Amino acid sequence: MASVKISRLAEEDLVEIWKYIADDNPTAATQTVEAIEARFHLLAKQPEMGRNRSELREGLQSHPIDNYIIFFFATKRPKGVEIIRVLEGHRDITSDTLK
Repeated sequence: MASVKISRLAEEDLVEIWKYIADDNPTAATQTVEAIEARFHLLAKQPEMGRNRSELREGLQSHPIDNYIIFFFATKRPKGVEIIRVLEGHRDITSDTLK
């Protein structure tokens, strides 16, 4: 089974995403966060779905979902992914954003 490790920053990102959407629609907020978390598990099984983002950090990959971008590293042992951040897609992403 592929593993998913979620960084503290990525967990905080999910909370912020939920809060932002929940201001208008708590049900949609929950559905959005659940869809993002489901994508984590798909990426753990198929990390090649990610786009190479080595210009930001060596080995970093990204994958879009709705208005957000998941930033992650593929892991070999155990096989899976380490989720670094989940950021709004229109945001200016720099290497400093991903620390």
